[in-house]
Amino acid sequence: MPSHTDNNGNLQLGGIARAFGIVAAAAAGLYIVTYLCVALLRIPYPFELEFMEGDSVDQVWRVLHGQALYVPPSVEFVPALYPPLYYYIGAAVAYVMGLDMLPLRVVSFLASLACFSLIGSFVWRESRDRLVALLAVGLFAATYAESGAWLDTARVDTLLVMFMLGAVWWVRFGRGKWPHVAAGILSAAAIFTKQTALLLPLALFLYLLLMRRNRAAYFGIAFIVAFGVPFFLLMNASHGWFGLYTVTIPAAHPWDKLMLLSFWTQDILLPLPIAFTLVFFYLILRWRERRRDDWLFVLLVGAGMIAAAYAPRVKAGNFDNDLVPAYAFLALVFGAALADLRERIRRSESSQRSTAGLLHALLMLLVVVQFASLVYHPSRMIPSAKDRQAGMELVRQVRAYPGPVWVVHHGYISVMAGKAPLVTMQPMQDLLAATDERSREMIVASVEDVLRRHSFDAIFLNEPWPEQLRGVECYEAKRAVFADTSCFWPVTGYRTRPELVYEPIRTTCGSQQNQEIE
Repeated sequence: MPSHTDNNGNLQLGGIARAFGIVAAAAAGLYIVTYLCVALLRIPYPFELEFMEGDSVDQVWRVLHGQALYVPPSVEFVPALYPPLYYYIGAAVAYVMGLDMLPLRVVSFLASLACFSLIGSFVWRESRDRLVALLAVGLFAATYAESGAWLDTARVDTLLVMFMLGAVWWVRFGRGKWPHVAAGILSAAAIFTKQTALLLPLALFLYLLLMRRNRAAYFGIAFIVAFGVPFFLLMNASHGWFGLYTVTIPAAHPWDKLMLLSFWTQDILLPLPIAFTLVFFYLILRWRERRRDDWLFVLLVGAGMIAAAYAPRVKAGNFDNDLVPAYAFLALVFGAALADLRERIRRSESSQRSTAGLLHALLMLLVVVQFASLVYHPSRMIPSAKDRQAGMELVRQVRAYPGPVWVVHHGYISVMAGKAPLVTMQPMQDLLAATDERSREMIVASVEDVLRRHSFDAIFLNEPWPEQLRGVECYEAKRAVFADTSCFWPVTGYRTRPELVYEPIRTTCGSQQNQEIE
């Protein structure tokens, strides 16, 4: 029979566990609210938060003007190396809201809210534990800084994860034909948002084949149709350029060998040691207890979502945004694992109450420590009033030239200045580094032609020209763009901004006549 002292000790441990639970819930809520505040403060910012956001605006500009995305490369346009779904959705929103950064960020922001909802709903359906569902959503929100403060940017990644989580949710909880059809369609949508999602539908189909064979066909047929028909149409309409830009060139990117291991050590274990450990032990426990449906689901979904992060992360040009799918998966299973451990502790209370209370307190303390390890400074992610003023001054400088102006790294600035956008540096560099000699020579020849003809009144350049380009000697640096060295830098991603204005050298390089690009 337990003594009065034992009962007091158990009550104290229970109180400590509840206190840690409250602290963890407060931390989760704080991370969610912090993300929402940061996003709402910076979504209206009219300039790039990350240096390739402008390329997304350029893609949408072409869609709204009825122009194809996957075309032969020229100085007028080279597409980003992504499938088109994000840009089509962004164009639909921009048609209503107007073309700038705002509609694309709205798409990403709404997708991030959908991700929160899917993670919370998934964990709730698995556990019926509201606290743990909140903690899972909070953990995903807490990885915002670790994944490059990317969720609300005008980039494809958040929409990708929304489609992936949607497919996972329907496969896990769908009990009829149509949920599995929906999962197949969402899996295809994920790939047409970012091609790194390719392994997830294969993983989900294998899970269904092994565990719910009568539903696998619905998923498989829906996926094949939803993926195959648009792929065929895009390949046919683009005369094969779609495949070059979205498959051939990305596949040829060189490996970043350091990331092969540091992905696991620096990107996963360092920021999420406790969450990863809980997920790992959850998988082992389910396997040892022969709960095949659970461990197989976690293993295969993990393979699909982590592969969507690992594949681009180990290639040259990677950045922290590649990690969003992996962090979403870990948050999802972290919630399920935490709920499972809490339930095991509750079941053991009748026979080992003091031990159960201690374990519960330690478990919730570990959750608090995990949240504490992800603290970040949100003010660094919000552009300043000085950044906005510098951007408006840049637009004024571009608008001041009567003829065409090439803002080489930021085509959207030309649109803001009332001029047509032109090819930007990142897609050009992708082509220049590609193994496809034909496309590489096409962009080199196109750029050389317009430079030698002095087709631009001015060129705004961030950094030195790639050495493969010809004709750059026809322009000379005239002045700096900004006098202030501290303004107009992106708040995430590669640190770059326009630095020098180049103007034609009129005595060289052929015709002195300024010839506009149609």
